[in-house]
Amino acid sequence: MADLEKVTFTLGRWSEDAADDLRRIADVTERDLKIYRDAVSIGRFQLWEIHEEGRRVGTLIWSVLKEPDGVTFVINAAAVKGPTKSDVTAAITTAFVDFARASGARSVLAWTEREGLMRKLERQHGARRKYVMEVTL
Repeated sequence: MADLEKVTFTLGRWSEDAADDLRRIADVTERDLKIYRDAVSIGRFQLWEIHEEGRRVGTLIWSVLKEPDGVTFVINAAAVKGPTKSDVTAAITTAFVDFARASGARSVLAWTEREGLMRKLERQHGARRKYVMEVTL
């Protein structure tokens, strides 16, 4: 896939660039950013910097969820600065699914409220929706 040749990932550390990237997510809150920052800082979550043809274009936050029958790799948050020349979302998903599969994960879970992203993941990657409802207290 040509987009995977253009899009690469490097392990990163929490930074203002990462925070600024994640602020692009419509429903992200300062509370969310603090959770991501703290979890990345202690190694509970991982941060990948996303590059397109060598230029930093975004941030991916991911974690591993241990379940009774194996592990699930979780995309907790991802944001990309556009415009980009390639389908960065498809490259992220393909690379992350391949990485999870090679690591022996049983599944990949992606947190999102974006309808368009849900449809894209369903059509292009065979994802299915599982709903988590939250009552904020």
